[in-house]
Amino acid sequence: MTPQEPELVVRLKGSGWHAELVVAAPVAAEPREVHFNVPALGSPGGLRLISTGVRYTEAHSRQASHWQRWHVKIYRCANRTDTEALRSYLRQQASDVQGANADLPGQEDRTPIEPPWAVVPVHIVNTDGSTEILDGTVQTELELAPEDLMRQLRGVYPTWLFDGGVPSPDLYLLAVSPWMKQLSWAPFLARPAVEQLPDFLGMGAGLDALHRRGMVHCDIKPDNVCRYHTANAAGFVLIDIDAATRLYPLPESLRYTRRWAYGRLAQGKRSDQVLRAHDRFGFALVVLCTLAGREWVEQTLLSGHGGRVADDRDAVRAALRRRWQNTAELRWEPLIEAAVEPFGREIEHPDWSALLWVDSLINAERACVVRRPAPGPGPGDRPEAPRSESMRRELDGIRRTALALPGPLPARVRHGYEAVQERAWELAVRNALMSGAAAGAVVVVAVLVLAVIVFGMGG
Repeated sequence: MTPQEPELVVRLKGSGWHAELVVAAPVAAEPREVHFNVPALGSPGGLRLISTGVRYTEAHSRQASHWQRWHVKIYRCANRTDTEALRSYLRQQASDVQGANADLPGQEDRTPIEPPWAVVPVHIVNTDGSTEILDGTVQTELELAPEDLMRQLRGVYPTWLFDGGVPSPDLYLLAVSPWMKQLSWAPFLARPAVEQLPDFLGMGAGLDALHRRGMVHCDIKPDNVCRYHTANAAGFVLIDIDAATRLYPLPESLRYTRRWAYGRLAQGKRSDQVLRAHDRFGFALVVLCTLAGREWVEQTLLSGHGGRVADDRDAVRAALRRRWQNTAELRWEPLIEAAVEPFGREIEHPDWSALLWVDSLINAERACVVRRPAPGPGPGDRPEAPRSESMRRELDGIRRTALALPGPLPARVRHGYEAVQERAWELAVRNALMSGAAAGAVVVVAVLVLAVIVFGMGG
């Protein structure tokens, strides 16, 4: 009978709280090679290139009151010097992230491992049994008794931690962070999804705070943005800070996704102003993915003949004007003018603010309404939703048209739902202008409920 493997348990502790995370064995045994430019220990201003093997797994919390699912990275270094240098580097990253999150409102009644967040927090765990303390607020350690650690290494660690080899805890580090689900981005939006803008305020404030602390994320793109939602907080949040770096000393190499890069960085320009602008440019593209659709951003702004549209503010403005068509009630020019601000050199200025830009978008959207709603219904009146039979016939027509289109079923489904969304918007605006905002809300609910019932695409 094979003896049972001991559990690998990470303890997180703070003032008046603690959490225990049980780490699972990695599914894929082969590590991924990752390189880091880290400050050289004992050499102020110097950098050291280290190579690490990284494996990925998950952990779950023993306490139902805390975040349940966690992402875990297992780093293996070549020697103790590299381990110490990487530990110091990751600790500084974690401190910068925690400082950025601490700048957000709503921090009074939460632990540092709970939202709200602008960047998903990371906690560094030493596998040699020593305790790690971050900024005096979060303490991390493995659930190991020091005397057992010294007496019988193989008995206190699961064999998978060391790839089945000789236990060498001084060469390993763990980084644990709350697990976040990847977003499903709408491909194309005929009307800007402005209702999502307030949830970017926290992320914008956090990005500003990171920059004030001398840190840049370096790889802001849709794949590195998630959304959390709890009983007390909701918002968009940045993940994956492995590519993040300090601005000083200026890094010799960077890890970023070229397609989403700021134009002057892609051209080889390197300065603290350009690196901050690179973050802000990526942030602006992510916001536009939410407003206009990810595929539209990729196919329109990140392409072009002889140069990307996104590198020319006038070209971005023209593209948005083509995308967001004006109506008698709505003129999108104020929103478009605010949206194009990050597509120029101004974002290289030290004082440019992602938070203030998002706030300007919210204010600009309010100025897009040309005709204000008439006075709403009286206290005893109820706004009238569209007649269900009439709307059902209209949705049936949309469904038949979509199913008759060529191509695979998912593409036809998407086309149909986009048509439903646009029709719901038109009815909501019309009713809001005629009968007040409450009527518009009723129309949206009525149309979407009927769409679910009638537009099931059941073949």
